Amino acid sequence: MKVSCILPVYNGDLYLKRTLESILNQTFTDFELIIVDDGSTDRTNEIIHSFKDPRIKYIKQEQSGKSNARNRGIQSSCGEFLVFHDADDVSMPNRFSILHRHLEDHPDVEFAHSDMLLIDHADHPIGYWSTNNITPDQYDRFFLRVGTPFNNGSMMVRKSAFKEELQDESLSLGEDTEFIDRALNKSHSIHIALPLLQYRRHSSNESVNTNHTGLFTHVRKIIDRRTIQELVPECSWNDAPEEECLCRAYALLFLFLLRRGFPKEGQSYFLQAKQYATTPPLKLFLFSIVHIASNQPMQAFKYLNHISPCDHIVHHYRGECYALLKDWNQAYDCFMKAIILRPDYEEPLHRLKGLGCGVGHHFIDPTYAIYKN
Repeated sequence: MKVSCILPVYNGDLYLKRTLESILNQTFTDFELIIVDDGSTDRTNEIIHSFKDPRIKYIKQEQSGKSNARNRGIQSSCGEFLVFHDADDVSMPNRFSILHRHLEDHPDVEFAHSDMLLIDHADHPIGYWSTNNITPDQYDRFFLRVGTPFNNGSMMVRKSAFKEELQDESLSLGEDTEFIDRALNKSHSIHIALPLLQYRRHSSNESVNTNHTGLFTHVRKIIDRRTIQELVPECSWNDAPEEECLCRAYALLFLFLLRRGFPKEGQSYFLQAKQYATTPPLKLFLFSIVHIASNQPMQAFKYLNHISPCDHIVHHYRGECYALLKDWNQAYDCFMKAIILRPDYEEPLHRLKGLGCGVGHHFIDPTYAIYKN
């Protein structure tokens, strides 16, 4: 058995038939479909049993949550590769074939992932989610700035990469992201820039995004697995005083979390930064970050311009202030100064990307914009 597709479902009768058809009609046929029915009370059981396909392995359990259902599926799987599939999403006919081929062709890669077409309750296209190949050393910063760098539902993973890890059943939100981080954050991946999965957006799965407290629980777990040096490597940990590095690092964590939509949770890092802000330059830096976080670039300038010497981090955040004021040329100069001082500092590279896209975003592949108004 090459592939195990694990599909947890709870009261999924509205979209389940369409989902199962998309899986069972794959051009790649060497797979098992493990359906874990998590105590459904609607027509889910009837729909599943209407399919007479020997590749289906049906598990019925008392309602225990999606993570428990996925874990049950993992433990019951026989495949060399795993796919996790939600009960309302739709796989393209060649999805398994393409993902499997890429993993077979690249034995050093632990998982493959793709882009996704967003669809609504009526199967109408409503958007497109693209991603990129993220190397393990880029993962931490991407997660702090944006969130998970992968379309989690689009992945095919070598089962051996999980090393018997299971999903955290205490989490109600972000459980898949926390699981992937714990099991795969140091793994290499390959990205397929095709919409191999149709991800359905509807009222019941959009509402979870408003539960910030629940969302931050898994973010906290992921952050706590890293050292402060891993989270904020741009601080000069080997050269500068520890107090300076800690003040700056905690201030930047405050900024990252605020920008991700977790202002309350970011306050704890601000308070830690404040404890280490015992010198005038550190107080100036902390005040500048607070004003940047509040979208007050002119006030932030007043503090950044008095910090001496002006190192790569100060140059970068001066560049951010110029960018917020739409002074692209001055912003460019500051970001370039930061990169020249610290070539491995990725934050200004991302901001240069933003500057360029702000002026004009061009795809080498014109199909991305072929129907754009």
